[in-house]
Amino acid sequence: MKPLRCLAVVACLCSGCDQSRAVVGDAVIGDALIGDALSLDSMKVLEEGAPQVPPEPKLDWELFFVGDDDDYATAVAVDPNGVYMAGVFQGVLDVDAHTTLKSAGSYDIYVVALTAAGELRWARRLGGPDADRATDLIVDSVGNLYITGWFQQTVTTDKGSLTSSGDKDQLVASWDAKGNLRWAVGLGGPEQDEGRRLAWNKNALHATGCLNQPGATNKGELVVTQLGDGGKQGWSRAISDGAQAGTFDVAVDGAGTVYLGGSCGGSIDFKEGPNSVKPADVFIGALSATGGGLWSRGFTSNYMYSSAFALMPDGTLMLVGRTGSPVDFGGGPLDGMYMASFSAAGSHLWSKSFKPTPGSEAIPITFSPIAGIDAGTDGVVYLVSQKFDVAAFRDGDLLWSTPLAPPGARPSYGYDIAVGPGGAVYAAGATTGGDGNYNTRLIRYVAQ
Repeated sequence: MKPLRCLAVVACLCSGCDQSRAVVGDAVIGDALIGDALSLDSMKVLEEGAPQVPPEPKLDWELFFVGDDDDYATAVAVDPNGVYMAGVFQGVLDVDAHTTLKSAGSYDIYVVALTAAGELRWARRLGGPDADRATDLIVDSVGNLYITGWFQQTVTTDKGSLTSSGDKDQLVASWDAKGNLRWAVGLGGPEQDEGRRLAWNKNALHATGCLNQPGATNKGELVVTQLGDGGKQGWSRAISDGAQAGTFDVAVDGAGTVYLGGSCGGSIDFKEGPNSVKPADVFIGALSATGGGLWSRGFTSNYMYSSAFALMPDGTLMLVGRTGSPVDFGGGPLDGMYMASFSAAGSHLWSKSFKPTPGSEAIPITFSPIAGIDAGTDGVVYLVSQKFDVAAFRDGDLLWSTPLAPPGARPSYGYDIAVGPGGAVYAAGATTGGDGNYNTRLIRYVAQ
């Protein structure tokens, strides 16, 4: 459901689209692209010794935002009241037939609330004259929304102005369920700082970022910060030198334990005791509710494409990604797309890999880096790739996948995925139009 979850984020893309569309209520539906721009191949998996084609999910509806420049969704979250999406846009963005947003200069952040049917409830803009970005969005138990990302120079809001300490600061902001801005804060130092992911629990928000902390051995330390009411900063912990910081996901359990996972390209140090410094291209670890180090594990590979991390409903941890050379999580070397399960104490439970192979046996999600992950209450893991491939797995076994895009389909780019009440799955990202720009895209799948 994603009030407590973490997702990987991919590189910045733009958007805009010229596809035909129809208006259903307040929702813009791109009828020209339904079932047309996804790229998971029809595939065969072994079940009881016989090859079978996995079922495809039912596409319930598809929504596009239309602007005069680039726009794309970077995060999506769900609660019993509806769907929430954050992204970036430049210029004028038509959110629906009656609602338009206009950026203050370069890229601004948009945040929208939708019904489960895709109808607009409200839309908000946040940004200044320079390029700003949202990288994650979550919703808490009472419907408050939170985003993180970054802003440059000065951002003016109805709560006052924020000015970055350097060229770029991490941004954390919150709206209530009706779309009223509650607060916005900046985190960072004199250089470039970026927000990564969010998790909420026990009335506290936890934000990860790649920050330039005083005394950092390398630019881009991976840092997790706890925030309280009004965005007031609590504890903050650096867990990596982050020389080549990549994804940095966070989740919090009911006891307040903070779990972290992602890709680093340097070394991690959770300061849990002697020999706490570990080389890590990919890592997982845990901090106490007060920020103290509990445990950590680092894994190395010559080339890691991506990683995504989630806290499962049963309390286990799931690390998913793609590697270009073997990596061993504890069950032997794996190559290609991987899924690895760990206990809440970091013990290896199982791990599997899926190598990309051509033909009808292929699993095309293995050809593209993983962009987002979420887990349903039934333990099913849902993935979206950077090419907008969507698939569902249970214990590392494929359950369903979206079909192969036909020749000539417009390229699509996935950023995030969320599973909501009743098992509905929402995938967010962007689709290219005939003019070469990118356009926000949100898809809802339901079970057949």
